[in-house]
Amino acid sequence: MDAMEGIVPTTGVLSKLYDEAYGNEEYKASAFWQVFLQANFHEDLYFVVCESAPASNSRRRVDTIIRRYDPDHHTLNSLLFIDSKHSHGSRLEADEQVLGAARLAFESDLLASIYVMTTIGDGIPRRGSYNADNYVDAKSHLAVDLWTAISYMKACPPLGEAPVLLSNAPLPNSGIEQYGAYDDGEAADIDDQTNPTDLGEPSTENPGGPSTGQEGLDNSTILTPRQIMSRMLNKIFVHIRLERHTFGHDVVLFRDEKGVTRSSFLRDWHKRKINEFEMHVHKKYFTTELL
Repeated sequence: MDAMEGIVPTTGVLSKLYDEAYGNEEYKASAFWQVFLQANFHEDLYFVVCESAPASNSRRRVDTIIRRYDPDHHTLNSLLFIDSKHSHGSRLEADEQVLGAARLAFESDLLASIYVMTTIGDGIPRRGSYNADNYVDAKSHLAVDLWTAISYMKACPPLGEAPVLLSNAPLPNSGIEQYGAYDDGEAADIDDQTNPTDLGEPSTENPGGPSTGQEGLDNSTILTPRQIMSRMLNKIFVHIRLERHTFGHDVVLFRDEKGVTRSSFLRDWHKRKINEFEMHVHKKYFTTELL
């Protein structure tokens, strides 16, 4: 076996592609990771496709997709989406693109979950943190965590034909921090005097309760649509109930992260759109339900 530096052999094709991955040419960075993934998903069940659509009805393209053959059902499912940027590329842009692609796959191909990964040049996110300063070089000893993540993906492939209830499934606790907050552009006149109104004890099962979006993330993480939006916004998903009032302002009721029923005026919920994501936002909460 060739000597290794991190996850890169000291000689051979990958070593050469690694040398070329640093710079302003995105296709060279993408080529390094494509060949790396081909080498590490070498089993007959897996194959790598490049510049492919994330869903059957989409014109968008994902830099690299790992697909898996299911011999029990004779089907092909997407396992991993990778968005690659050059060495000086935008982490934020990579996040938004790969998460937007994942959302299309959920809606079009009825996936319960999918793994996503971003790369900047020859770097990957360091396990345990998630900001631009903590990407680690592929030759770093810290990069070997990626092999662990790949083993996990193979052992726990995403499910197809996702039932709706899985959108509330918790994520494995693996230690990466919450995605950073994005400027949500909320208006400054949000009513800060909207007080919580306790309308009774919440159900112990709380089937309509909030999804906090605070579960841990690995470098490659199973994501559901609500969890994707929660991480992009750094806000809490809630189910809402709208009460219409003929002679007053319409009111929105929802349970907060503590299970307490809160009320707010409909006018205080602001419509937002990020890529294909559409939602309404109020303070630290958001909903995808119609208002």
